[in-house]
Amino acid sequence: MISFAPLRHFCESRNTKSHQYINLKLKSIDNLISPFLVLLLFLLSCSNNQQETNSILSKPVMAEVLAEMELAQAAYKYQNISQRFDIHFMFEEIYKKNKVTKEEFNTSLKFYSSSPKEMDDIYNETIELLTKKQADAIGK
Repeated sequence: MISFAPLRHFCESRNTKSHQYINLKLKSIDNLISPFLVLLLFLLSCSNNQQETNSILSKPVMAEVLAEMELAQAAYKYQNISQRFDIHFMFEEIYKKNKVTKEEFNTSLKFYSSSPKEMDDIYNETIELLTKKQADAIGK
C-alpha cells in the first residue's frame, strides 16, 4: 500500500503553515488512494474470475472427455510395444471430437479439482458413461 507517512512525519516536525498545508493534502490523498486501490483490486479479481469461469467446461462435457481419455489409455496399455499409437494424438482427437481445447480441459480440471464434491460428481458420471459404453460393447 502506498503510504506518505515518512513525508507526513517530516511535515509534522516542521511548524510552518506550508508544511501543515502539505500534511493536510497528504492525509486527503491517503484517504482517496486506499479505497481506490481496494476497489481496483476487487474489480481486477472479479474480471479474472469471470474470464476463468467462462472457459470452464460443463460437468457432462468433462465427464465425457474423461471417459474417452480412460478408454484411450486402456487401449494404449494393451497395445504391442512395437505397434503403440501416440496417446497425445488420441487426446487431441478427443478434444476435437468434444469441441474443447487442451487449455480449456486443463483449466476445467484445475477448477473442479479445487472442489472435491464437484470432482466426485464428475467422476461418478464418468463411471456411468464407461459402464454404459461397456454394456453397449458387450451387447453388440
